[in-house]
Amino acid sequence: RRLSNCFITLPLFSVQCRLCRSQLVPISHSSLLSLAAMWVQAAVLAVFALCFHQGDALKCHQCNSLTDPKCGDPIDSSVGLTECTPDFMKDASQMFKSAADSISGALGKLGFDANIEVPDANAAFACVKAVRQDGDKKGVIRACSIPSNSKFDMCAKLKAESGGVVTFCETCTSDGCNGASGVSPNSLLALLVVAVTALLVRL
Repeated sequence: RRLSNCFITLPLFSVQCRLCRSQLVPISHSSLLSLAAMWVQAAVLAVFALCFHQGDALKCHQCNSLTDPKCGDPIDSSVGLTECTPDFMKDASQMFKSAADSISGALGKLGFDANIEVPDANAAFACVKAVRQDGDKKGVIRACSIPSNSKFDMCAKLKAESGGVVTFCETCTSDGCNGASGVSPNSLLALLVVAVTALLVRL
């Protein structure tokens, strides 16, 4: 959906080019080619900027293997991504707490407080993946998080207060990084823009 939103601007650009061409005064062939090249390059940059603006909000997998087996390792490719927002962070912290309580009453001390201070709309987010192993019971939780910093470390807090049952925890800051490995949509878009630019240079 993000890519289709990005390239919907191209037909409009084409119309603009036709209008501009009808208003041009006679100029040399080389000047016309240079002008056209500049317009095309400007359009590519505009689309590039639009796509990345639309992709500013980090998207993470948001699931719990205790209630959705597809969330386990490896994660099922059908598990979608959720956009991280300040309001969503409160829901995410509740999800962590609910998941912990559903496993064992003792895991209610994991420290996920629904009233935890969350970043404002312009703050950065991170994705988190945590694995807990208590005997033969294993749970995988993936969600949006606050990136680790000097004041708060999500994974350190989890491990310290879980009684040793959290065997893995990691935060990351790219779309879908707390799920299956792969190239993110932004990476694919960047490769596409580079390819188009290289083609224009050859022309």
